[in-house]
Amino acid sequence: MFTLYKLSHAPGTSDRTHLLELVKDPEIVWDVDTLCGESQVTMLWHTIERRDTEMARLLIEKGACVDYANDCGRYTSNSCEMVDLLLEKRACVDTIDVNGNSPLYSILEKRCEKCTLAILKTGAKPVDKPHSITNLKRALNWENVSVDVVRILLQRGADVRNLKFKFKSNYTPVEMDVARLLFQMGNMSEDDLTDNPGHHRLLRI
Repeated sequence: MFTLYKLSHAPGTSDRTHLLELVKDPEIVWDVDTLCGESQVTMLWHTIERRDTEMARLLIEKGACVDYANDCGRYTSNSCEMVDLLLEKRACVDTIDVNGNSPLYSILEKRCEKCTLAILKTGAKPVDKPHSITNLKRALNWENVSVDVVRILLQRGADVRNLKFKFKSNYTPVEMDVARLLFQMGNMSEDDLTDNPGHHRLLRI
C-alpha cells in the first residue's frame, strides 16, 4: 500500500498530471487517510486546501474520509466547489469538532451565502456552540445579510430570544425583510418596524 502524500512530495513525482495518472491506476492501492506532514492532516485535506477538485474527487473515490477534521477543529471545506463535492459524497453536515463547531457554524463565519445555503438545504441543524455567538447571530452579522439564510435558520428552530439591537438611522430593504422575519417569530414589537427612521434598529449584533 502506497502513501500518496509521500509520493506527491518525492523528487520527480510532484508533477500533478503524472500524479493524477497514478491515482487513477486501478492496480495501485493508496493509503489515502494516513496523517501526513507537520500539520498531520490527510492527503484529501491538502488537496482541498489547494482547491484541486479533480484530485479531491479521485481521493474520495479511493475511499478518503470526507468528515475528517484536524486537531485544530478545521473542517475539510474552504470553498463552495469543495463544499458541493463533500455534500455530494454525503459528508455529515452535523458533526461537531473538538472545539464544538459544526460545519454550518464554520461556514457562517466565512460569510458565504452559497455555501451556507448548500449546507442548510442538505439538512444541517443550527446547533449552537455553548457559551459562544449563535448561528443566527453569525448570520445577522454578515455585511450583506441573507434573508434566505435567516429564514431557514428560523425554520430549523434558531433561538430568536434575547437578541439585542443597536439603533440605526434606517434599514436597507433586505434588512427590513429580515426584521419582519424576526418580528414574525416574536423577537421584536411592531413599533420596531415603524417608518420613523429614528426607531429603526440595527440587525448586526
